[in-house]
Amino acid sequence: MVRLSAQGRHLRQVAELVQELPEVLQCYRVTGDACYLLIVAAADMEHLERLLDRLSFYGQTNTSMVVSTPLDRRVVTGTVRETPPKT
Repeated sequence: MVRLSAQGRHLRQVAELVQELPEVLQCYRVTGDACYLLIVAAADMEHLERLLDRLSFYGQTNTSMVVSTPLDRRVVTGTVRETPPKT
């Protein structure tokens, strides 16, 4: 995962760039310190470094690697309700 903080005209440029990068599997526009959250795949660390170098032109990057997946995915099938805390 790569969080990217971009500003101004770079916001639109990033949205266009990720369409062309096969390493970017998913791209989310998010709130908070970063503007984008990218799910990426790289063959090795050198490949990841080249990708980060390319992205860093548009803003600051912050990278995290997934080490395990306790919950892979849930699908929303109806109304989402808050679960009451256990007492």
